[in-house]
Amino acid sequence: MRTLHSLTTPHNQVDVSGPKRVALTSLRNTQLANQISQLESLKVQSLLYKSLRDALQVKELESWSRHTSLISPSLGNFARKALVRCLPTNSNLAKWSRADSALCPQCKALETENHVLNNCSISALQGRYTWRHNAVLRHLVQCIQRHLSTTDKLYSDLEGFCNPGDIFTGARPDIAVSHNNVTHVLELTCCYERNFASSKTYKENKYADLGSRHIQACPTKLYTLEISSLGFVNYTSLNKFCKNVGIEPFPDDTIRRLGELALRCSYYIFCCRHKDWPSDISDPYVC
Repeated sequence: MRTLHSLTTPHNQVDVSGPKRVALTSLRNTQLANQISQLESLKVQSLLYKSLRDALQVKELESWSRHTSLISPSLGNFARKALVRCLPTNSNLAKWSRADSALCPQCKALETENHVLNNCSISALQGRYTWRHNAVLRHLVQCIQRHLSTTDKLYSDLEGFCNPGDIFTGARPDIAVSHNNVTHVLELTCCYERNFASSKTYKENKYADLGSRHIQACPTKLYTLEISSLGFVNYTSLNKFCKNVGIEPFPDDTIRRLGELALRCSYYIFCCRHKDWPSDISDPYVC
């Protein structure tokens, strides 16, 4: 992650005369160039890191790195190993000559980290990814609800809330807030680290005509929130949502709790990759 921060942060020459400072600056730039070269030589990791650098702010990359160093060692190690794609999936175990098959025992596709955490068709049918999405969504809704005005009305596609299907025809977005005669819609996606941009585009296209589906013909604005399976958060659009519904932007610790919820769910999904999925599973606890 330190290398990832360096690649994202601009490095300017220090305007101080003297051969020692010039030599140190030159050495630092040379080391950075070597790190970039090594990173770009990696087939999978270089694409993943580039996607993260393109999609996220430097602040988010640094915040994620700090937070994963403070959480439980087992969870932090899982996050770091998943990021460099060296978890003990069947794909890796077969490469390491520790498994006879590289395939997922559930769906018979190649069992990579991305497959286990996001793309297994059987896991999707069993509701594993929906459980993660709804756990994050529940916490997100609670954070929004406690700061709304009494004149605002909140809708969410969760049990116990007014459903967005009550105000939209043929659509049930994750969250809708009626504020000052405008309906603000927030769509959550829990995605693969390389899919921040495509996930956002997919939701924007899916709900492009949402305003025309409003039963009361109320002006409608769409916002998206992307949280990756390892807990990275693209909150740029979330900040706009908060501003337009009259609440303060989420502080860093709240953003990190949302990311950690996704990460904890992913960790459990990975641990249960070859096990039956419980029917009475509860949401992970995050301080």
